[in-house]
Amino acid sequence: MEESRRDVTNHGSYLTRSGRFLYRHRGILVAFSVACGSALISILVAYLKGAIGPSHITLTRGILNSFFCITIFIYKGSRMRPNSFQEFKYLSLLGFLGATGLWALYYAYQNMPTGDAAAIVYGYIAFTALFGRIFLKEPFGCFEIVLVGFTVGGVVLIMRPPLLFGGTESGQKTHVIPGLAAFTTCVLAALQTVILRALGKQKTDPIKSVLYSALSLTFIAVLSISIEQKWSVPGCTLTRLLAVAIAVISFVMYWGFTYALTVENALFISVITVSEVYLVFFADVLLFGTKVEWLSVAGIMMIVLSSLVTSFRKIYSQRKQKEKPDRQLTLQELECKESDIPMKDDGDNDVNDFNT
Repeated sequence: MEESRRDVTNHGSYLTRSGRFLYRHRGILVAFSVACGSALISILVAYLKGAIGPSHITLTRGILNSFFCITIFIYKGSRMRPNSFQEFKYLSLLGFLGATGLWALYYAYQNMPTGDAAAIVYGYIAFTALFGRIFLKEPFGCFEIVLVGFTVGGVVLIMRPPLLFGGTESGQKTHVIPGLAAFTTCVLAALQTVILRALGKQKTDPIKSVLYSALSLTFIAVLSISIEQKWSVPGCTLTRLLAVAIAVISFVMYWGFTYALTVENALFISVITVSEVYLVFFADVLLFGTKVEWLSVAGIMMIVLSSLVTSFRKIYSQRKQKEKPDRQLTLQELECKESDIPMKDDGDNDVNDFNT
């Protein structure tokens, strides 16, 4: 009897410890779930090639995400209109860039290996530093220049333009047009990150950014379908359900990513979400039978390495910034103790960290 009670007690304590461990690292777990969800969307978009085009997928996503956002605004009783003309400009630009980039990304997913496209897009982390220097006057030195060059080199290896690699005569497949589409998404994602930082300084509600992005996505998708004159509803029920699933998963991912940012450092979250590249790459090989191109693998490794180094460098610089005021405060305390003068409260020691 006693042994069975001990077993039950030990089992209960083990579950308690496991629950505490999972709760303590919930931000990391949610971020990894977001990466899995993003990888699933990539696979579904590639699977729908030929059944439904990128314009119809983006239209479904735009309509449903707009509906979800408006429902949340009505439930919260919040104001959907921008608080200022400057905020309206930022939100409009963010929506246009996001919609264009998403359409280009879906086109890339359906016309080149999804792992290659996902890797190119994650090069935005290195380009964010470049645009941060141009628009926000953030520091940008030789190290950042090398990382951007490294990222561009990885993109070139994945695209393999005929001018450098000889096209099909050398036996290597080229993905120039889809690669350019993915690279366009990469650059636009970096610009969106810079705009989100500017909106964050204005205390803009994140759901407002999603709403304007969804409305822009709907408008651009309608415009694209009208130009192509391909208004139609997919005849297969599974195709329609998968298109809706992509929209729902994308919105759930937004909430998961937002929650992860509230409980974990944003840079750690960005590092974890890079795992999407590996998940998509292995899924592409296993599910679609994509042949492994070693030049593509080298390009993927170059882009991922560049993104990881950029993120870890930001983490290190943030920690140094936080430690510096503490050291200054310690010196000030020592000086005051030696001179027996009350310590003066200096506002210069405050450090304001803004995480996107």
